[in-house]
Amino acid sequence: MLRLDQVGSPDPVDPPQPVTVHNLRFDQIGVLAEVKAFAVALSDVAVFVEISWQGRLQRAWVPRNTVTVRTARPRDR
Repeated sequence: MLRLDQVGSPDPVDPPQPVTVHNLRFDQIGVLAEVKAFAVALSDVAVFVEISWQGRLQRAWVPRNTVTVRTARPRDR
């Protein structure tokens, strides 16, 4: 995760885009290889993602090179 002073000048992503964050480090559990998230803002070096983790909304700035775009599966009716 990045500090705010490392982010640069972000632009909003509207609507939020489904992404996968690779090698995301959480303080209490360590590194997760892949985490599904939604990108809500981005800059040249970072992406602001929203992650639902254990029923709680988490937000983090992550390096742009750790994020790949994914296709959200359509919801079952």
